[in-house]
Formats: sequence, structure tokens, C-alpha cells
Amino acid sequence: MTSLARLRPFGRVPLPNPIRNTIKNVTRLRQILTVFMRHGFSDFIAHLGLDHVIPFHKSQPPAEPAQQARNIRVALEELGPTFIKLGQTLAGRPDLVPLDYRQEFRKLHSQVTAFSADEVVAQIEAELSCKVETIFTTFDRTPLAAASIAQVHQATLADGTDVVVKIQRPGIEPVIETDLGILYWLATLVDRTLPDFRVYNPVGIVDEFFTSMKLELDFLAEARNTDQMQHFFEDDDSIVIPDIYWDLSTKRILTMKRITGIKLEDKQRLLDAGIDLEWITHQTVQAFFSQLFKLGTFHADLHAGNILALSHNRIALIDFGNVGRLPKRLTEDLGEIFLALVAQDFERVASVYASLGETDPAFDLTAFQRDVERILTPTYGLNIADVKIAELFIALSAVSQKHKVRFPRDLVLLFRSIIALESLCRELNPELNLTQEASQFAQDLVRTRFSPTNLVRDLSGVTRDVNRLLKLLPGRANDLFQQLSRREFSIETRNPLLIRGLLRATHRLMIGLILASMLLSSALITAHHVGPSLFGISFLGLMGFGSCGFLGVFLLYLITRRES
Repeated sequence: MTSLARLRPFGRVPLPNPIRNTIKNVTRLRQILTVFMRHGFSDFIAHLGLDHVIPFHKSQPPAEPAQQARNIRVALEELGPTFIKLGQTLAGRPDLVPLDYRQEFRKLHSQVTAFSADEVVAQIEAELSCKVETIFTTFDRTPLAAASIAQVHQATLADGTDVVVKIQRPGIEPVIETDLGILYWLATLVDRTLPDFRVYNPVGIVDEFFTSMKLELDFLAEARNTDQMQHFFEDDDSIVIPDIYWDLSTKRILTMKRITGIKLEDKQRLLDAGIDLEWITHQTVQAFFSQLFKLGTFHADLHAGNILALSHNRIALIDFGNVGRLPKRLTEDLGEIFLALVAQDFERVASVYASLGETDPAFDLTAFQRDVERILTPTYGLNIADVKIAELFIALSAVSQKHKVRFPRDLVLLFRSIIALESLCRELNPELNLTQEASQFAQDLVRTRFSPTNLVRDLSGVTRDVNRLLKLLPGRANDLFQQLSRREFSIETRNPLLIRGLLRATHRLMIGLILASMLLSSALITAHHVGPSLFGISFLGLMGFGSCGFLGVFLLYLITRRES
């Protein structure tokens, strides 16, 4: 992290209207600043220009660099649920947060007092518009678990089914909303006033955190995620997902079937019950990568408490409040990375890894690849089972931070989940081969990707896109030329040959697009045996390929003639 000694005071910063005009926001901001001042961050607040917000507070000596991480963690604990959740989020960001800070943030726990049974009953009856006694034959007023956002109670339905009811803490939404508004403003202020901190992308961190909290506060989103997972695993008897009772669930109440098992975090109980730890970890990894590579989703809050070992060699997956989703392209690229790791093709790993994120214009791909290969080279020749994927991801995250490569939120969540997956599974089974397990799914993904059916579908899609572009191009070109003729469009250049070069490139592009469209159409015609045949090959397809060859030669002639 950047040393506070290097920071330059920014001057007095006025509070924006949304904060200044709301008494509770000003009070909360002062509380936040007071807590951080008390833990030795007075200089940092002064550098932000916010010391005037609490003018009579006595400054404490600056926190020693070795104590900064611990002091921030203690401050987050004092500030309550929103800040504890923020610290827990940062604990899973090796691409942004240094190791000593992550280690401290992992110690954060939402140790909160359960809200009263009367409040629980009032919340349920307000949400479901029905008396608790009418809904449940039994309802345990003592919670099974209590956290900062919700707590869980056991109940029984009229048909005798045991369920768990998750109830949102009353009044938590406005508290989190206030804190998030202040965090957004502070992140913007840090980004604007402290250039050394921009590499950590403070606004992006808060934005990711806001999205996560929004999902966590919507219990119907968790219900939908759970339902999707249940349908995905419905043909797999070894995976159990709890049933959702939709008529007893709302945005603030979630009712699901209770599943009794042994959490993977309790290794001794697993051993005492005679559970095969090797099989359990294998099944857990299989379930994770099956979701990822087949469905494009994954459990984004993965830990040993969310996985239960059941009888008859089964596991249960619970708590889908935070589920990540990746588009098809990113999923395929991840598959390539795992296959390249197994093949020890480090250059391929580096190039695909770089393509996953966003880069600055000054990004040096060669230097990035060199740093990635430097990290991967020590693994060359090792048995793939001896390669710890978590350590690799953490090291690669440090390289990404160095080269300012920014990854999508869900991809960062995936990296964090894979690190957590390997950690919890190796705790139970040190011989776990996570990379090999993932590569098997990646191979299936690649085979499916290049199957004839998918290739024809992709070609059809490309043909439609090219056809749409060709239809739009004349109209767009006509609009452009009309603007040029009316002098509504201008380009300033010191190079008189630029316009001529652009027009020449446009002509070549149009020929290239026509060539690509004809080539794809000919391939589809040939594949589907359209029209008369010659030597078992569609005559129309052969004509198309011939025309493509002529146009290709013509285009090559134009290019070489201009270059000569």
C-alpha cells in the first residue's frame, strides 16, 4: 500500500449536497472519520481535506506501517455491518490488496446480537401477510444463526416438512444505503485527490461491493439462483440442492427445505462419520467446474460452511446469495488457460490471461507475458498435482496489478472462488489435483465448441452479422458522404495522404466483407448439400468457392500493387 508519508495535503474539501443536506449522513460521515482518526489515520484524513468535518477531535499519532492493516481491520469492525462486509470483500481481492492486509481482513467476523423474536415474527407477518401460527405448525424462536444482514430460524410446515426461514434484519437497508453513499463519495474523492491510490481503483471496489450487497439484500435473487442450481443438478443423485418455497418467500424472507449434514469445515466430524474425504473433495470440485463450464455460473461465496456431506456419498450445496456469471467467451478462454497449464504452454497462458481484462493504451503485452512466464517457469516439469493453483492465481494477480490490467467483477469473484475451493479441498485431501480436474471439463468444452453443429451455428451467426453489416453499410456511407458534401463532417490532419489511405482501406474492407460472406455462405451450402452435386459436392458451393478465390486473388493484387 502507498505510504502516508508520500501523500500531499489536498486542501479543504467541501461536502457535496447529498451528504451535507442530510443530518444522518453528516453524522455518519463524522462517525466514520472519528473512528479512523482514533486508530491513527488523522494524517490520511487531513490529506483528503476532511479534517474540518470534525474540527475539535484530538488527532492520534500516525499508525506505524506495520500496524496499518490491523488498525484498519479494527476500525472496520467498529463501524458495523457494511464495513465488515467491505473488509471481507477486500480479503478476497489478491489483485488489488496486499497480502498483509488480506490476512487481517480475513479475521473480520460479523459478530452481532440476534434481533428479538418479536421482531422476527413481525417481519414474517408483514412480508407474508399471515400469522406465523397459520403458516408453521412449529417455529423455533431461537435462531440457528445470526449475521449482520439476516438470521435463520428453524420451522415446520403443516405437512411435517422441516424448513429454515431466513429473515432480513429490520432496518438494515437504509443503514447500508447511507454507508454506500458515503463510501462512493469517499472513493471518488480518493481517486481525484490521491493519484498513488488510483491503481487500486477505489470507485471500482465500491461499485463491486454495491452490486454484491444489492444481491445479498434481495432474497428472491438467492431463491432464483438456488432454483437454477437445483434444475441443473436434478439428474445427479450425488448433489442435493434445497427446495425453495416460493409462496413463503419474498425480498426479505426466504423459506427453504432444511438439509441436515456435516459441514466440510468440521474435518473431525467427517472422519468420525466415516466420510471418504477424497471422494467428497472430488465431488465438490466436479460440482464447481460442472457449473462453471456447462452453465457459465459459479458459487461466488464459496467456503466450507456452504457445503454439507450427506449420507450415501452425497453432498449438499447451500447459500446461493452470491452467484457469479461469465459470458461464453470468458468461459472458453478460462478453459484454454487450464489446458495450457496442463500442457505447460506458458506463452499461451500469458496471452489468453491478458485478453481476459481491460488494459491501458500504454499496456506492454511483451513485458506482461515475460512477467507471467517468469512466475510459471518454476512449475515446468513438475507433476501437475504439485502445482497449487491458488498460489499461481495470487502471483498472477500481482502481475496484473503491476501492469494495470483490470478484470470484470465476476471474473475476479471466480478467481477468489477457485482459490477458496482449492484451499478447503486441500485441507481435507492434500493430494487433490485441481488443475487436472478443471482441465477435463475444459477439454469437453473445447470438443463441444468445435463440434460440427456448433461450427455451423457459429458460421450462420457470422453470416447474419455480415449480411446485416452489408445492408447497413451503403446507407451509412451515403450519410457520411452527405455530411461531407454539406461540410458537416471534417477531419483535421497534417498528412494529406490520410484521407486517400482511408478510402482505399474502406474499399478493401468492403471487398473483404463480401469475400467473407460468400465464403461462409458457400461453406454452409456445401455442408447441407444444397442444389445439384458434382463428385458428391454441391455445385453451388463449388461456384461460391471459385468466386471467393477470384476475389481473394483480386484483393491480394490490389494490396501488393499499392504497396509496391
